[in-house]
Amino acid sequence: MIRRLIQGLMAVALVTGGVAVATASPALAESQCNTSARVHACINWGAQADHLQLWLNLTTPPDASVHHFGVILELDGKLTQEGSGAFTTAKNYGPWKQWLNGMPDREHTARTIIYVYTSTGFLHMTVKSPPVKFWA
Repeated sequence: MIRRLIQGLMAVALVTGGVAVATASPALAESQCNTSARVHACINWGAQADHLQLWLNLTTPPDASVHHFGVILELDGKLTQEGSGAFTTAKNYGPWKQWLNGMPDREHTARTIIYVYTSTGFLHMTVKSPPVKFWA
């Protein structure tokens, strides 16, 4: 009888653990990064579904061709500047948050756009994250 009780409890634990894993994966799918260049552009739809997070990652030390950056949010085709700065070392920069309070209840599309400039101020490259779709 105790053996059956233990087997039953283990079955419940396995089922519960499986549900936890299954519910975790959609949240992970809402984070998108473009890793094709030395500057990665990323966006994440917040876990509470009330904000977007934008960030970038410089994978190699900065030099004259990769000196400073501008961070743009493209939300439903509208562009807004969220931040800017100078690269100091290879690391993550950000996050910048855009709150979604008061948005119309429909599907939205967003992405991060990073403009990377040289030390002399010329545009060196533009990096865009993959788009993320969400309901607000």
